[in-house]
Amino acid sequence: MEKTTKKYPTICICQLVIALAMLLPLPLKAGREADAQSILMRSLGLLQHPNGSSFDYQMKLTRFFTQSGSLILKGKKTYGKSKKNTMWSDGTTTWKLSPDESEVVVYRTADLKRKPLGELLDEVRHNCKYNLEKSQEGTYLVHVRSLDKKSDIREATVLIDARSFVPKQFRMKVGLVWVLVDIQNFRTGNYPDSFFQYQPKEHPRTKIVDRR
Repeated sequence: MEKTTKKYPTICICQLVIALAMLLPLPLKAGREADAQSILMRSLGLLQHPNGSSFDYQMKLTRFFTQSGSLILKGKKTYGKSKKNTMWSDGTTTWKLSPDESEVVVYRTADLKRKPLGELLDEVRHNCKYNLEKSQEGTYLVHVRSLDKKSDIREATVLIDARSFVPKQFRMKVGLVWVLVDIQNFRTGNYPDSFFQYQPKEHPRTKIVDRR
């Protein structure tokens, strides 16, 4: 009986130590993921501001393909202008105007292989895992991985200013291709919903090609 009594507390202490060792990392990891998600949501809230936001961008799809221009976002709505075209998207319909304004092509946004940025950013708000990674002083680096196999953005990293929460850079895996987007001259504005819809009266000589 004496031997049994002496060993019993030792077994309990060992079990307690093992249990604590297994449990301690979980709250730390969960807290870090919650911080990453909170930081990213705050940043996206600025980028997809309910009154709209505008910025200049430079996008790189590969070493050989780059594109620069300006974008205006309001939730899922997107207006973009580059040398290649001018684009309006109200979240349901997308219009693409040729550089010479001779033709505008109309699409259902859901049918596009390359969705407008406002639509793509909305995908990282839901059904994703978030992680706060090491970054330079004065910035946050949030890593996002989608849990939805049908999502257009499978993975992304977002570089965010630590003081203003304005996003500085997106690196997104769209399908099999990594897309790098640098953001400059960010500012919020006040844009009506009609701003994100093509206005035929402003382009009376433009041919409309409807592919919906």
